[in-house]
Amino acid sequence: MSELPFWAQVLILLFLLLLSAFFSISETSLMAVNRYRIRHLAAKGNRGAQQVQGLLKRTDKLLGTILLGNNIVNAALTALVTALAIRAFGNNDQVLALATTIAALMLIIFAELIPKVSGANKPDGIAMIASYILIIFLWVLSPFVYVLNRAVSILLSTINIEFKNSKNEGLTREELRSAVLESSSFIPIHDRKILLNLLDLEELTVDDVMIPRGKIEYINLENSYEKI
Repeated sequence: MSELPFWAQVLILLFLLLLSAFFSISETSLMAVNRYRIRHLAAKGNRGAQQVQGLLKRTDKLLGTILLGNNIVNAALTALVTALAIRAFGNNDQVLALATTIAALMLIIFAELIPKVSGANKPDGIAMIASYILIIFLWVLSPFVYVLNRAVSILLSTINIEFKNSKNEGLTREELRSAVLESSSFIPIHDRKILLNLLDLEELTVDDVMIPRGKIEYINLENSYEKI
């Protein structure tokens, strides 16, 4: 690395920072994605949504790839910042402390906070775009991720914890009610009332829907046509 010119090392540093930010924004957006909207888009043939759905079915491989890639990149970035600082200011404790501080600030601000806030604000669109690149990393890092997952599985089994993909569970009635209530900008108020009434249908009794006999308006079909 020391043989490379200074400008080349700076370019590599920026590339590593961008790559670290990509892993952070991908992780946040994929974990915060609206799975029901993604499922709907995938059913309509959206390629990005289909890829996101496929990635979320392999959560262990997905997170293993993201965490492995992110840690490798962050370690390389920290080493490069240290090398640049030593090259520019010399090798001493103050320089090493300064390099470590600068690397930590760069990672926290540009590779963690900004990407993760962005990923949380626009998870669906970002996840669909990121899925195209993540599939490549998933393929390249799959042997290493497999070894790591096996090691984690063995370690967890020693304390009786099963290592497996998370299940895609449906919504309970109360969760569905909350989803309907929070969808005021998407569902018209009339349709929203119908959906909420459907959720309450099971709790209704016959007395709730019966009309007392004294309030019923009726005609006698045995009367003449003129009287009716």
